[in-house]
Amino acid sequence: MPHVGRRIGRARDVALCYYRREADAEPRGWLFLGDVEAVRDAGPALFVVEHPSRSYVLHASDAVGKKTWVEGLQ
Repeated sequence: MPHVGRRIGRARDVALCYYRREADAEPRGWLFLGDVEAVRDAGPALFVVEHPSRSYVLHASDAVGKKTWVEGLQ
């Protein structure tokens, strides 16, 4: 399950990078937040980010972390 991190830049460039495993040095990909269509709950520490190209199922460190991500992305 991908883990998430975030890079902050200019408002139009804000992106979320995601990793296959928490210990990975390089992100698996980037998700530009300006393109996010919806965010929904998917389980105790899981959430889904709906993007025009696909849906991303992401795993936070715990339920509190998930709540922070979901609220921040909405």
